[in-house]
Amino acid sequence: MDRALKLFAVGAGVVALRVADDSFIQPPAGTSPLDHLASGLIPLAVLAAATFAFLRAGSLGRGFIALLVGLAGVVTGADALYYAAETGISPADLSGFAAVAAGIGLLGLGGALLWQGRDRDRRPAHRYGLRAVATLAAALVVYMLVFPIAVGYVTTHIQTPEVSEARLGAPHREVELETSDGLALDGWYVPSRNGAAVIVFPGRRESAQSRARMLADNGYGALVLDRRGEGTSEGAPNAYGWGGDRDIAAAVDYLRTRPEIDDDRIAGLGLSVGGEMMLDLASQPDDGLAAVISEGAGARSWSEEKETPEGGLLWAPALIARTAAVALFSDSAPPRSLFDVIPDVASTPLFLISSREAPNEVLASRYEEIAPPGTETWSIPGDNHIGGIEVAPEAYEKRVIGFLERSMDDGH
Repeated sequence: MDRALKLFAVGAGVVALRVADDSFIQPPAGTSPLDHLASGLIPLAVLAAATFAFLRAGSLGRGFIALLVGLAGVVTGADALYYAAETGISPADLSGFAAVAAGIGLLGLGGALLWQGRDRDRRPAHRYGLRAVATLAAALVVYMLVFPIAVGYVTTHIQTPEVSEARLGAPHREVELETSDGLALDGWYVPSRNGAAVIVFPGRRESAQSRARMLADNGYGALVLDRRGEGTSEGAPNAYGWGGDRDIAAAVDYLRTRPEIDDDRIAGLGLSVGGEMMLDLASQPDDGLAAVISEGAGARSWSEEKETPEGGLLWAPALIARTAAVALFSDSAPPRSLFDVIPDVASTPLFLISSREAPNEVLASRYEEIAPPGTETWSIPGDNHIGGIEVAPEAYEKRVIGFLERSMDDGH
């Protein structure tokens, strides 16, 4: 076995160990190895194929393979670096550190092999022309394929672990909910004074707490909770919120157990990806929501992204690759398109809030066009994503509370 092959085999083996550790040995809390079969076995098969290809390739081919596997090593260890910096080093981070080190080594090996395999026999003009074409092709592969796959990995492995200090403006209790797939979610609940309650989702960050304070000031119960993989809740994270409607359903089930709440007066206020998940749940039969406010809903997969200005033929491969990567690394299929979901919210009063100038809310007007009759809408000036409560606090409170009162027939 030649030296380059030995170095590559060691580096690829360390990356493979990280994949196995993350998926099967130390999977996210609340999940089992069976929940990560695709996200574990397929990358391991790709690494094995890359090693076989490296064995048979020339210097240039080996160089490109080493660079790609090196990038994979750095990406698969990125979550370990992030969580170690945020919450301290844990045993689950150690294989990630090793993968980053192996990835950096493979990047160096790849660069050395490309230099070694450079063509020095052709005329300079021909030689440099070929190099320019090869560089352009490599850049396109990275931008259209490698980068979207890396984004898919990071967004299904990293979510904020911090829980903000509680500033709900009223006494609250800590709650633990269980989802239909067995995950424990942590949250805070401010008891209702008017028989109605609102789930503010997702997270216990300030954006949710500011809405909870407003609701509590008006007598509503407010439930804020960390979604799966976020804060102290169990589960694997997914920044695009796929499957998160089960978290909201668990919140509805909890509020139905509260004696001070009328089961017919439970509403949801979703922010950004939370707004998309609220729409998902509200489109289902017996969702348990008497009203839904979706603020800042955007695109969460190729099914919506293809309708954006960036979704044309030029960028379609990158967007499709990202959606495929999210599906692979989250071991789940993409959710239904919001263009199919929103018309199905016909039986639930709906309020759509948007900041149409915000880059990630370019589909807001399209969503309003397909919304069921009677849907209320409000377009907030400026480009402040989910910033209505800061931009126009009095108008925000008047519109949101007014909608809840009309929708849930509040008697005061």
